[in-house]
Amino acid sequence: MIKGLRRKFIFIMMTMVVILLTAIFTSLYYSTKLNYEQESMRQLENAARDNGGTPRRAGQDPGDRGTLQKPGNESDETIESNDNLEMQEPQNETSAQNPGNRRIQPPPDNTPDTEQAALLIIDQTDNNEITIVQNRLLRYEEAEESFFSWLTEAVSEPSGLLKEQHLRYLRQHRPGGSTRYVFADTLSEEQALRWQLLQSLVIGLGAFAVFFLFTLILSRWITRPVEDAWNRQQQFVADASHELKTPLTVILANVNMLSQSTQLPTQESICVENIQDEAVRMKHLAENLLTLARSDSGRPTEHFSDIDLSYQVSASMLTFEPIAFEMGKSISGRIEGNIHVNGNADSLRQLSDILLDNACKYSSPDSEIQVNLATTGKHRAVLTVTSSGTPLSDEEINHIFLRFYRADPSRGSVSGYGLGLSIAQTITAAHGGRIEAESDGKSQNTFRVILPLT
Repeated sequence: MIKGLRRKFIFIMMTMVVILLTAIFTSLYYSTKLNYEQESMRQLENAARDNGGTPRRAGQDPGDRGTLQKPGNESDETIESNDNLEMQEPQNETSAQNPGNRRIQPPPDNTPDTEQAALLIIDQTDNNEITIVQNRLLRYEEAEESFFSWLTEAVSEPSGLLKEQHLRYLRQHRPGGSTRYVFADTLSEEQALRWQLLQSLVIGLGAFAVFFLFTLILSRWITRPVEDAWNRQQQFVADASHELKTPLTVILANVNMLSQSTQLPTQESICVENIQDEAVRMKHLAENLLTLARSDSGRPTEHFSDIDLSYQVSASMLTFEPIAFEMGKSISGRIEGNIHVNGNADSLRQLSDILLDNACKYSSPDSEIQVNLATTGKHRAVLTVTSSGTPLSDEEINHIFLRFYRADPSRGSVSGYGLGLSIAQTITAAHGGRIEAESDGKSQNTFRVILPLT
């Protein structure tokens, strides 16, 4: 019970941690992605409005930067742009006096933002003539004119993505009837987002491990008072059950001596028999409580070995056949031979006795109890006990293995304390199996035990 409580606490806490971490990293991812998209669209819009750049015809050598004319009309001499420009040194008294300390001041960077960004800008006239205004996409510097024409044809919306080419685009009509297409590379964005995902995964796994260790320690601390109270309760039940067995044994011994006496009047003999019956019931109750207390302690007290389950079930059937006959019922079955499991012989016999005793008590008069034992596959043995009687409801099936649970009031005339099936479930769990109940909703109730083979 305590272990199950700890597992539930850890599961709930770690589920909350996973949800929280997922929400945080998801929001970070999409906020970063949105920022990238907004910044890229800002650059595209600026480039679409900008009239700068050095246009060139499609197919022109991208390395040809053109020529810049000297101001004035008196000379036709040209100079190459950005090649042999000399930075002029400002002259002042300090530099004149200390020529060794002269510093060259770079001119201010007046390059537009669109010329610094990694963009491809294409202008297209009404005659489908293409002009490359700017191409700073290294992947497409050597591309042919047909590729740029294809890019403009691939643009179907005013803005969007060309996923296969990893390009974000913006299309805008300009005065004069031309259309400007601006493309931005998204490879760097995608790579940055992938790295963010990887980093989020690593951080998330590390945080999960830290929270798991913290939750594990916290669960032990939180459940310690419950565990102490549970252990004291189980110890009390075990001690009380053990202490009750001695006086009950003495009572039964004395009652047996009285019942054998021939000098008791008839009325007193009836009272002695009642005392004996109730003492036997109390003894069984004490033994059952002791069994449950030992199983709840989590300390194995039974020795497991290779057990012939077929023999144990057959012996249990032989024991209950005369009992069922006295009730006007019969027991039949098909027992597959040589089925072996790893377990305790006394416990497995008790498991079979509980199921048959339950079937005898709650089956209809003149009905037949069917017992089947067989193997399924190579690793499991299945024991089923089917009886005819009042069908179990879904609520009863869900609660029938609880301690002291009794079904509908019509079953109240049957003696018992509602511990048998709970003990059967405990025995089955101790042997690594499971027990389940089902009903056809008409008259058939079936209890099925599934155990692993040796």
